[in-house]
Amino acid sequence: MIAPVQSGNSVGSGKGLQAFVVLTGIFVFVLLFFADKTQLKNPERGLETVNSEEQVRVDHPSSGGSSLESLVNSGSDSPEIKTLKSRLEVEKAEGKPQVLQEIVEKLRDESKLDQAAVYAAKLADLVPEAKNCLVAGALFRTTSEGFHADGDSVRFLAFSEKAIEYLKKADVLKPNDEAIMIELGLTMVGSGIPENSMLGIQKLVKVLEINPANEEAAYQLGVFSLQTGQYEKAESRFRKVIELNPKNLQAKLLLGGALRETGKVKEAKVIFEELAKQQRDTEIASMAAEMLSELKNK
Repeated sequence: MIAPVQSGNSVGSGKGLQAFVVLTGIFVFVLLFFADKTQLKNPERGLETVNSEEQVRVDHPSSGGSSLESLVNSGSDSPEIKTLKSRLEVEKAEGKPQVLQEIVEKLRDESKLDQAAVYAAKLADLVPEAKNCLVAGALFRTTSEGFHADGDSVRFLAFSEKAIEYLKKADVLKPNDEAIMIELGLTMVGSGIPENSMLGIQKLVKVLEINPANEEAAYQLGVFSLQTGQYEKAESRFRKVIELNPKNLQAKLLLGGALRETGKVKEAKVIFEELAKQQRDTEIASMAAEMLSELKNK
């Protein structure tokens, strides 16, 4: 089985960095870092009570009806990929799903995620199971984030729409699956469309209603709160994440940032001092030291 692309604070991909809400001072840098480090690479959006003014719109030109195949780069296929594609053309119907799976896995191995998404969709169309739709949707989302980071709004729009389409199918096929709900929620809030963003937030909130111990859902909602200036909510979310996983250094750093913004500078300093001394994550240590330096006269 093809493992779905995972979102959340365990992924260290740098291809989907998105624009974040501009906060004050070095806190901007922290949010940008975590957009990169945690795959929270989505446009700005709000939390449970956010209104339309708090959401950031992303202007998308029309995709012009272009097929996805015309939007991917297939001109530099490796010999292995060419062989697999040739096999697919001549394979009998019952054997096509296996070949498609092999193509998707090989394309992912070669970091050709746009093509991988397209072929994962072919597999999901041929074998419409929840796991296949989840893989296709997750690949479309990851690819769309890369296009957004590159300023390619045509491809961003096309792949974002496809991500939502396949993740919705997965959600219908396997209701209340936490992994699917989180992936769909992140995709919808990352679409830059206000009504989608609200529905995406509701999906993530529902995950916590189903399972209050879901660390990733709490973490993501905490980041969204930071991005919209809802610092007290962010504080609550990150405290919950740390309660669930005391080793989550990213949540601790962002908790310190939220505390700083709510005026709880003394507690923020304690957190930054602890993080600056730890050696498990040198990037977090460096940022904590910088934020601590900024607070030295407060």
